[in-house]
Amino acid sequence: MDDNVLEEAMRVVGFDEDVKKKLQDIFNKSTMQPKQVKEYIVGIDGSLNKIFEVWENTPFMNLELTSVGIAIAHSNYRRKTGRAMNLSKWIK
Repeated sequence: MDDNVLEEAMRVVGFDEDVKKKLQDIFNKSTMQPKQVKEYIVGIDGSLNKIFEVWENTPFMNLELTSVGIAIAHSNYRRKTGRAMNLSKWIK
């Protein structure tokens, strides 16, 4: 989740500005930055550092999902959870 997703969720629910501000503050205080996430994950299992090395030092970091791949992932998510998501956020 990022600021945009949070803002959209609060808009859909219809929170007033005071509640939105409080939620945004909580979100900002509790959300880790990418570097913190990496350190946390590697701290749990040092062997996972290899995944970050491959991602950062190979062409993998330049890959993007296609709309077909996103639709397949969504279909599998829906099949496993019974919940659907709005694909328009991911498919351009």
